[in-house]
This record gives sequence, C-alpha cells and structure tokens, in this order.
Amino acid sequence: MKKQEEAKNHYNTEYERDVLGCILAKPERLSTAKTVLGKAGAEAFYHLDAQEIYKACLELEAKNEVIGITTVNEVLKRKGKVVKQKKGKALDLDALEKLTTYAIESNILFEQELKKIREYALHRKVLTLFATGQKETLAEIYKDFEDLIEERQEISDRAKDEKPLSIAEIIEKGVPEIRCLVGEGLLPCEGYAMICGKAKQRKTTLALYLSLCLATKTNVFVKKDGGKEYAFPTLKKAKTLYLYGEAQVGFVMSLFTSLIKGFKARGREITEEELNSVKIKRNRDVVLDTEEGLTALRKLLKIERWDMVIIDPLTLFMSGDIDKGQSALVVINALQKLSQEFHCLFLLVHHGRKDRAEKGESVDKMDSILGSSTLRNNYESCIFIERWSESKGDMIKQCTFEFRNAAIPDPLIIKLDPDTFLPEPKSKAEAVSLAVVDVFQLRDLINESFNGAGFPTEVVALASEYFDVSSTRIYNLLAEGKVRGLFEKEKGKGGKWVVAGESEEKREK
Repeated sequence: MKKQEEAKNHYNTEYERDVLGCILAKPERLSTAKTVLGKAGAEAFYHLDAQEIYKACLELEAKNEVIGITTVNEVLKRKGKVVKQKKGKALDLDALEKLTTYAIESNILFEQELKKIREYALHRKVLTLFATGQKETLAEIYKDFEDLIEERQEISDRAKDEKPLSIAEIIEKGVPEIRCLVGEGLLPCEGYAMICGKAKQRKTTLALYLSLCLATKTNVFVKKDGGKEYAFPTLKKAKTLYLYGEAQVGFVMSLFTSLIKGFKARGREITEEELNSVKIKRNRDVVLDTEEGLTALRKLLKIERWDMVIIDPLTLFMSGDIDKGQSALVVINALQKLSQEFHCLFLLVHHGRKDRAEKGESVDKMDSILGSSTLRNNYESCIFIERWSESKGDMIKQCTFEFRNAAIPDPLIIKLDPDTFLPEPKSKAEAVSLAVVDVFQLRDLINESFNGAGFPTEVVALASEYFDVSSTRIYNLLAEGKVRGLFEKEKGKGGKWVVAGESEEKREK
C-alpha cells in the first residue's frame, strides 16, 4: 500500500502548480528554477500545461521580455497551444492569475518544491526504463539521484539556519553551525571574503589556488608529505567563477597551468570534470555600485550555479571612491543580497598599503586594507598575504587571518614553489633556514659570474634571483661588504661593484 502511495506521488502536480505560481508572481525566481531543474528543464514537469507555461517563461527571458500572466498567455496563443485545465476549459488569463495565488513566499520552500519536481521526474524515468527493459541506462541517472540528495540536504540545512530560534531552543540545541566551503572559518558558503596585500604579493595566485582546492576537494595549505597540522579542511567540491579586471588571460592561464602541475607533482591528478568546475572571464560590464553593472553580474550568476565568485581586483569593479564609507556600503549591500539569492561566496582580491608603523611597533595587518573600514567590518573572513622577511626570498610569505565566526589562528608562513607556485606551510624554524644569504656568498657569486666586477643592475638582478631574495637585500649586502672592505665601488651611478683586491684589468672587462 505504501509503495502504491509513493508511486501515486510521482504524478502529483501540486508542486508544479506552486512553482509556476511563484515564477509568474516573482519572475526573478526563474533563475533558481533553471539551476535546480538543470538539464531536465521543462521535461521535469509531468503536466503538459506546466511544461508549456515553463517553456513560455524561458522564451520570454531569452528575449529579455517581461515575464507575467499577460505575456505568457500571448506566447501560448502565438504557439497555437490548446492548453486545457482539468475540467476541459482553455487556460486563460484568469487561470494563469489563479496560479499566482499559490506563490510561496519562502525561497527555501520554493527550492524544496523544485527538488521534489526533479525527484518525481527521475522516479518516473526509472519506472519507464524498467517498463521498457532499458535497465542498462539506469546507471546514467544514478549520479543525478546522488546530486539531488546532496542538494536537498543543503537546502534543509539552510532552512534550519533561517528558522528563528528561541533562547530555550538555543540552550537545548546549541547555536547552528556556520556552513563553510573550507572549514574553520576560512571560506564560508555565503557573504564575502577577502584576500588582501600589497602589490606583487601573489594575491591572484592564492585565489586561483583556492579555486583548485575547491574543485578537487583538496585541503588548503597541506604540506608536501601530506601533513595536516596547518591545513584547513575543504568540506565539499565546489564550482568557481573567476572574474579578472587587470591581468591578461595568458597570465591567468599560466598560473593555472603551474598550479595544476604542482597538484600533479603531489600525486593529485585533476580530472576534466574538475577542471570544468573553474571558469574564467575578463570583466567588461560588471560594476558593483551601479544598476547596470549589477544587472550584468546577475546575468552571469543566472547562466550557471557558482559556489564561489572571485572578483580580482575589487577596485576595477567599482566606479565610486573605495575610501568613502557610502561607496563601500553600496558594494557590500549588493554582494550580500546576491550572495543570499544565489547562495554563493564572493571572494574579493584587494590591495593593502605599506606599513606606516615605526620600527619595532606592532601593526594590525587588517588596518592596512585600502579603503573604508566598512569593508573590514562586514567581511566573513580575510587573508592578508605579505613577504615574511625582506632578508628572505620573495617566495616566502606570511598569511595573517581574520574570521568573523571562528577562532583566529596564528599567522601562517608558506613557501611558494618557484616552478608551480603551490604553497607549502613552514614552521618559523624552517623559514629561518630558507634562503639564507650573507655577504661572503655574494662575493663568491660576483667572482664566479662577473669575474670579480659587475655593473650594479646586473649584479642585483642575478643575485636576487639566484638567492631568491629581494633586490633591497642585495643592495644592503653590497653596502655591508663595502664597509667591511670586501667590495669597492667605482665612481658614478653606474660604476661597477668590484671584489676588493681585483685587478684593473677585471674592472675594465
């Protein structure tokens, strides 16, 4: 009896009525319906009337026309569709208007009913395959069922998060857990997070690395040997849209290629499906503080469901002054609204200013973020990346964290692989031992590479690359060597640096 009741439910059209009523009353929900129903599209609906109404809505959207009971009715008439109700009457404006009375206010409930429609469609498909003896094709829709179960669980979790709780319920059940893409507060599922730092600190590299960690469900900041003492757990596979405003596509692709090479070197082959879950697009129209720019972003979010959208850099996606609180607030409100509507995280890549503290004074890194403090006051998480030490290599970085809803960990030192740019956590002791260079090593390099005498720009360029340290560090070592009598400097701005005691012949070469 129970099986018969379940089978009967597969042909229930009440959910279809409610969903179509929602779309006619609130056309902006069509994007959610397209995402949830996926490739099934109109075929997910059992009732032929429902299929035709849904197709009419899609047609109007494709033509950028208004979706409503009048326009939908016109499309149906133009197609010559004889759409009937149960009592045999033609579906007219009154009938379409009646559908809107079934509209659901809750976005969560709307998604749940869409999932039911998709579930019923899959069940009907299975029954058809069994009836026609096509059992070998059942494996093709098995993954659809798996995806559906996972998506319905996400919606159920969100519904629990949105339900108001009394103090008694909080005491009894505890505070609902914050849902995250990457755990321990690093990347939440909604809102906006930031990657900040001064210029040329590998902010874009870090953002792309995070996108590949989500695509492959690889923990973030894992050591080469698999050690997880510094790692943040990636909780689910996720899709990323990377919008870039200043970099060339060739530069972005070269970073991706290097990172993928690094994953492979660590024994993690990335499949084609995983690679397809990260997509990049050069920004031309998205502006976060204008209506036209937000419309352009909304269109991108409607095309495909994304878990994370990277904006790189934030300043090129704004028309207003980032230093003004009102301009920042407009952007924040827009991102928060879109995040809740499309259930995605926005990751903003943004610049920081140089430290202004006096020597020996501690600095709050997050105070270095350019622009209004409103940006900092409202983000869910932030990673501030910078060179760990001027005396060490440019590939040795320090990441400082700030989380809204999780304990803030100590700053993390990472070393970027010079070939793949893949980060590896390092303890302070390990970092101290890396890229150590002194004045005697520099003297040996000048002797070997320049025969004891070299022009300043050539010496600094080679030495900084060879020792993996900043050019400032090399200039300081040259000055130190001069004081200690190890180097001499020819007169003039472009005069050669010469190892002390070398002949005039070497100076002239």
